[in-house]
Amino acid sequence: MCIMNKKAFTLLELLVYLGILALLLTIALIAFENARARTRNTKRVADINQIQKALELYFNTQEDYPEGTDLELGTENAQILCSGPSASGFQSSNTICGDSPVVYIDRVPKAFGLDSDCKAGGSDRYLYTKISANDYNLIFCLGRKIGDLGPGSCIAKPGKLICQ
Repeated sequence: MCIMNKKAFTLLELLVYLGILALLLTIALIAFENARARTRNTKRVADINQIQKALELYFNTQEDYPEGTDLELGTENAQILCSGPSASGFQSSNTICGDSPVVYIDRVPKAFGLDSDCKAGGSDRYLYTKISANDYNLIFCLGRKIGDLGPGSCIAKPGKLICQ
């Protein structure tokens, strides 16, 4: 009679182990991607709130909102919001505003980490448009619901956020 001592895993045991490992990795990756999406959306809302506060500071001192139509914020031409003797509004640097400028926001945030829903809807940027001396639109996109704000194209106006 031949007695075998089992010192290694069988092929079936290895396949079961690999299957369980693959399942656990898939679950972890899905959870990680969901966390990343929530983080992107939270950052977008924080960016918009920061820009809105800077615009309100600008409005309080200038009694007007900065000029701009479909101005993509955070790009070369809109990296800072300042006012000074030479120029005011969104500028590429504070030196354009002249000597001793008042800086309302020294680094305008740029949209990042875009979701596929935002790319398809065309709102994958922060777009600023002055509507009147007392009103503006700041268009942005949320990939998923965050708080009371639904996913999709959103508009920030003075004192409020509206998502469709």
